[in-house]
Amino acid sequence: MPSRLVLLAVPILGLFLILAVMVTVLLLALKKWKSGAGKAVAIGCGVLVLGGILFLVVLLGVFLFYRQSAATSENAAMMTAKAQAEAQMAGARARAEAQMAGARARAEQLQAQAKANANLAFGPVMERVIQARETGTNSFLDLDTGHLLTPPPDVTNALTAIQPTDLQRDNTERRWEGLDILANTRPFRYIAWLRESGADLMYNDNGQIIAFEGTYVIAHGVSSTDWNDWSGLSPESARAAVEAVGNATRNVNGGTTTITLLTNNTSSTYTTAQQLFSRNGGVSAELLTREQSAMYFFKTREGGMGILQIIGFTENSSGVKIR
Repeated sequence: MPSRLVLLAVPILGLFLILAVMVTVLLLALKKWKSGAGKAVAIGCGVLVLGGILFLVVLLGVFLFYRQSAATSENAAMMTAKAQAEAQMAGARARAEAQMAGARARAEQLQAQAKANANLAFGPVMERVIQARETGTNSFLDLDTGHLLTPPPDVTNALTAIQPTDLQRDNTERRWEGLDILANTRPFRYIAWLRESGADLMYNDNGQIIAFEGTYVIAHGVSSTDWNDWSGLSPESARAAVEAVGNATRNVNGGTTTITLLTNNTSSTYTTAQQLFSRNGGVSAELLTREQSAMYFFKTREGGMGILQIIGFTENSSGVKIR
């Protein structure tokens, strides 16, 4: 816009100079008005002067219009720039406030975690012998209470009831593991009993422990000399393991799940116990074996956390010793 004003100002100044020359000529012609040539020159100069004045007025109007437009545009640009600056400042304030809020939340979380960790402690050590399922007694264990459990006859009888999933195969053994049990069927009474009684583990013989509806993560020492020694494991490590696995996406098709977390430039790797695959209904169940690991971090369906160690087996493997 300023360049236009310059372009208009130049011809206006030039026109002023031309009019000044023409007025001078007109005055000289008027002095010689009596001669015919003087009259013609005076009339011609007068017409040119009037035309020049009209043209000058038009140019001045255009000049003033563009000047006003330039001022309006400059004001609009200044207002736009001011609005943008205010928006940027508001955005910067919002980002700063969000960062401060995030920092406060992280600080509060760390304080809460530190406070919770300060109150963490393992309970008393419990040792139990879980009898094999075939013995029909004390084959289940509630990890939260340490009570050995035996399902009543109506529950065990319900497991032998025929379901639609039994048309092609006998699923009784899988139902003992909590698998392939449809809701609203007689075998579902078994799942109801597991939850009502708080049963977490069942010894299925052959060195196999079935864990129901919990989180079980392989635990071990830091070297081969203390690999199966839990004295170096802390309540904080138990909680970190089960929380890390609990927040991860598990392998729903069976098998183990391994995740690696990076915290403060330190990586931690956790591997779950073997997940059992259920085709139709049932509960989440995992297989614990000494071959996979002698120790597991655990979290029960009720929220109890701790460390489980498979010490060994009784004679003829009729029972498993755990701590």
